[in-house]
Amino acid sequence: MATSPGFISVELCYADGVRQVDERTFTLDHENLIKDYTKRTCDHTKKKKSLNLLKGKVILQEKQLIKLEKKLQQLMHDHQEGESDTNYERKLSKLKSSLEKQSGKLQKLQKKMHKLELEIKALVLDLELQAKKIISFFVKKYPNTLSVNLKLISQSKTTTIKITNKFNPLKQPPVHRKFLSKL
Repeated sequence: MATSPGFISVELCYADGVRQVDERTFTLDHENLIKDYTKRTCDHTKKKKSLNLLKGKVILQEKQLIKLEKKLQQLMHDHQEGESDTNYERKLSKLKSSLEKQSGKLQKLQKKMHKLELEIKALVLDLELQAKKIISFFVKKYPNTLSVNLKLISQSKTTTIKITNKFNPLKQPPVHRKFLSKL
């Protein structure tokens, strides 16, 4: 589910200040890359929030299971061996059933959490690749760019996504090749 970021404004940060960029100079590919990056960044933020909520639910479910396991152990400990007690059998059956049900809930939550973690990891890798493409474009077009600020202006708020120039594709170290000599 992609989120529409609204209006996107682009600022380039240099050592001596920040400059606004005229988006009309972008190619359609670059414009789409920037829009897609901002949408995916918004999606990433939402997925991280969902993951944090899910982690909280997993912790609560684990605590619930621990309580049930303790109740079961206590019930079994308190019961005298050899006694036939229908009340004990009923409580034991009820606790085991509840434990099974809660364990199933925990497994579903953990599976959901794991799936979301994998989605986030894949999204992060994709965002890193897109960020490199965006920085590469701006560094080629506007040398000495230190970072790019993408300002997402929606109805209710303004969010800034900062992409830092971790590498400068114009100043990469030369590639050293080994040449094998024939004997």
